[in-house]
Amino acid sequence: MNSTPEQNKKNTAPPAEPKWNPYYRRNPDGTPGGHDRTLQQNAARADAAARDVRQRQADLRAMGKEERIPPREQQGLGQPVRRTAPPRVRSMGESDPMPQERPRTAPKNAPKNAPKTAPNDTEGARYRRHENGTMSRLYPSHAGRRAKGNGKAVILAAVLILSVALIIGIVAMIRGAKGVPDYTYDYNGAYTKVIPGEEAMVEDVPYLNMNYLAAIYGMTVSGSYEDMKFSTADGEYVSFMPDNRVTMVNGNRHVMSAKALLRGQEMWIPSDFVESMFDGIRVDWDHEKHTVTVRPATASEQDTKPLPLTFKLRPVTSSAQTENWEEGYDYLTDMTAFRDAIEPANRDAYLMLVNKENALAANYTPADLVEVTNMREGYTNTQYMCETAERALQALYRDLFAAGYTDVGVTSGYRTYKTQELLHEKYVLLEIEERKISRAEAEKYAGRYSALAGQSEHQTGLAVDMYNTASADASFGETEAYRWLKDHAHQYGFILRYPAEKTNITGYDFEPWHYRYVGRYHATQMYEQGLCLEEYLAKLG
Repeated sequence: MNSTPEQNKKNTAPPAEPKWNPYYRRNPDGTPGGHDRTLQQNAARADAAARDVRQRQADLRAMGKEERIPPREQQGLGQPVRRTAPPRVRSMGESDPMPQERPRTAPKNAPKNAPKTAPNDTEGARYRRHENGTMSRLYPSHAGRRAKGNGKAVILAAVLILSVALIIGIVAMIRGAKGVPDYTYDYNGAYTKVIPGEEAMVEDVPYLNMNYLAAIYGMTVSGSYEDMKFSTADGEYVSFMPDNRVTMVNGNRHVMSAKALLRGQEMWIPSDFVESMFDGIRVDWDHEKHTVTVRPATASEQDTKPLPLTFKLRPVTSSAQTENWEEGYDYLTDMTAFRDAIEPANRDAYLMLVNKENALAANYTPADLVEVTNMREGYTNTQYMCETAERALQALYRDLFAAGYTDVGVTSGYRTYKTQELLHEKYVLLEIEERKISRAEAEKYAGRYSALAGQSEHQTGLAVDMYNTASADASFGETEAYRWLKDHAHQYGFILRYPAEKTNITGYDFEPWHYRYVGRYHATQMYEQGLCLEEYLAKLG
């Protein structure tokens, strides 16, 4: 089908708008491109800005002022991109270039001998290539720095571990050189334990664990860590005090070859005490193989039935109390209510010796402390004693008052280790101040009348100070009240602990005010024989 000219005109589409690129100077159709147009626009804006500046400067000059405005670089589309160096594009197969770092200058305050430039550390460096062809260096992160720090810590830890291992090895060598190897204990197959040699052999004395012995023989443990008691099913018992050689076996006082030792919650005792005092236990020490075997004893090697556990010291009975227990004693009042305190059934239970050679542990505290009732008038500091000793003291005071000495009162009873420590230090300082002497000399003077901590009888709870003079001094020894106490205290179970004629034995000056409870039987023996406690115990063996 043929078309007419009008139809051809109608069907002809209008020409398309010319397309232009902002970076071309001329478009394809010859019109100005975006680049030239942008330059024209920027030039027009610059001219307008310049006119504004000139007008402002003119206005300021008219007012007698002048403002200097620094020129600003033109920014905008069409400005050339500033580069420090043209980008280098790596071709296929070409290795990464190695850029040269700018030299680093030393800081102004750097030492004179410091290098002006940093050492060449480009070896092993890493780089990143950007889309536009530029490259930048990848610097190590803080994690790497931390890793270096951790490396130092690892080295220090390794050195510490090696040092500890070396010390342990040296200690082991010394122990082997001293001949103190570890010992293996076997308590009737029920308990097997390896003990360090210095704990098994203390100053060449073999030791056994009394708690393990009690466990395999069904003994009960009672008391406290300061006075631990072990009892059999038949009622026999033995008690130990830490750091003390004195032990009570069925109420009998016995002195061991070495001190009992408290380790944690377990009491360790010399092996020879078990072997010599216990019947029914067999202890075999093999010092070549370093083994200790504890077994129940039998009647013979062929007999497999174990013997019962007993003690060679038999229980103390109440036979010490005679039926007419007041015979030979002159009491002023009825003492029936105080009989068990004046003459205890276990008459050896209160013969504890505490002096400069036999000290108590710092944590020793009697379990049965009670308040003292016969305090000195006006003395508000409450004092305490062991219950049996305090009841015997009440009996003494009943007759003391009946004899007419009502002004005698108690000023001191039980003292703690710490209290005695502070009191002794006070006396030492007083000697230094009054005599103007050295501390060593002052301690000698103070030691004649004040005990060191642990060496004071007051810590036992069995000692008491009582007088009616202004203070506790020798003047009380000239009073009638003292003479009565000296001649009658033994009837109630007390002794004058530090007599004037025994100072070379007791180690302390005459103290007419200091009395110690031991029970009537032993107090009477010492009074009649004229012995102090040290002499009497030595005589008993």
